[in-house]
Amino acid sequence: MVVGGVTGPVAEDMFHWQATIMGPLNSPYVGGVFLVMIHFPPDYPFKPPKVAFRTKVFHPNINSNGSICLDLLKEH
Repeated sequence: MVVGGVTGPVAEDMFHWQATIMGPLNSPYVGGVFLVMIHFPPDYPFKPPKVAFRTKVFHPNINSNGSICLDLLKEH
Protein backbone atom coordinates (compact mmCIF):
# COMPACT_ATOMS: atom_id res chain seq x y z
CA MET A 1 0.00 0.00 0.00
CA VAL A 2 1.32 3.42 -0.91
CA VAL A 3 0.33 5.89 1.80
CA GLY A 4 0.34 9.55 0.85
CA GLY A 5 1.85 8.83 -2.54
CA VAL A 6 0.94 8.44 -6.18
CA THR A 7 1.03 5.24 -8.22
CA GLY A 8 0.27 4.71 -11.89
CA PRO A 9 1.49 3.60 -15.30
CA VAL A 10 4.27 5.45 -17.10
CA ALA A 11 2.81 6.88 -20.32
CA GLU A 12 0.67 4.17 -21.96
CA ASP A 13 2.81 1.20 -20.85
CA MET A 14 0.69 -0.87 -18.45
CA PHE A 15 3.72 -3.05 -17.60
CA HIS A 16 5.85 -0.08 -16.38
CA TRP A 17 4.59 1.82 -13.35
CA GLN A 18 5.97 4.56 -11.17
CA ALA A 19 5.15 5.11 -7.50
CA THR A 20 5.94 7.93 -5.10
CA ILE A 21 6.08 6.95 -1.45
CA MET A 22 6.10 9.48 1.36
CA GLY A 23 8.31 8.70 4.37
CA PRO A 24 6.14 7.43 7.24
CA LEU A 25 5.67 9.49 10.38
CA ASN A 26 7.71 8.47 13.42
CA SER A 27 10.38 6.83 11.27
CA PRO A 28 13.87 7.81 10.11
CA TYR A 29 12.31 8.38 6.66
CA VAL A 30 9.80 11.06 7.75
CA GLY A 31 9.78 13.96 5.30
CA GLY A 32 11.33 11.84 2.55
CA VAL A 33 9.83 11.38 -0.90
CA PHE A 34 10.87 8.14 -2.58
CA LEU A 35 10.47 7.34 -6.27
CA VAL A 36 9.93 3.65 -7.06
CA MET A 37 9.81 1.99 -10.49
CA ILE A 38 7.72 -1.17 -10.95
CA HIS A 39 8.04 -3.47 -13.97
CA PHE A 40 5.37 -6.13 -14.40
CA PRO A 41 6.36 -9.19 -16.46
CA PRO A 42 4.05 -10.25 -19.31
CA ASP A 43 3.07 -13.36 -17.32
CA TYR A 44 2.06 -11.40 -14.20
CA PRO A 45 0.51 -12.46 -11.73
CA PHE A 46 2.29 -15.79 -12.13
CA LYS A 47 5.65 -14.00 -11.89
CA PRO A 48 6.27 -11.12 -9.47
CA PRO A 49 6.96 -7.54 -10.57
CA LYS A 50 10.47 -6.12 -10.30
CA VAL A 51 10.60 -3.14 -7.97
CA ALA A 52 13.48 -0.68 -7.63
CA PHE A 53 13.89 2.54 -5.70
CA ARG A 54 15.17 5.41 -7.84
CA THR A 55 15.66 7.62 -4.79
CA LYS A 56 18.69 6.69 -2.69
CA VAL A 57 17.48 4.70 0.32
CA PHE A 58 19.61 3.48 3.19
CA HIS A 59 17.87 0.27 4.27
CA PRO A 60 19.23 -3.25 4.91
CA ASN A 61 16.89 -4.79 2.32
CA ILE A 62 17.63 -2.29 -0.49
CA ASN A 63 20.89 -2.70 -2.41
CA SER A 64 23.00 0.08 -3.94
CA ASN A 65 21.08 -0.21 -7.25
CA GLY A 66 17.77 0.39 -5.45
CA SER A 67 16.58 -3.20 -5.86
CA ILE A 68 14.80 -4.96 -3.05
CA CYS A 69 16.95 -7.87 -1.87
CA LEU A 70 14.93 -10.38 0.09
CA ASP A 71 15.47 -14.08 -0.51
CA LEU A 72 11.76 -14.60 0.04
CA LEU A 73 11.00 -12.51 -3.07
CA LYS A 74 13.67 -14.12 -5.24
CA GLU A 75 13.14 -17.80 -4.50
CA HIS A 76 9.49 -18.05 -3.50
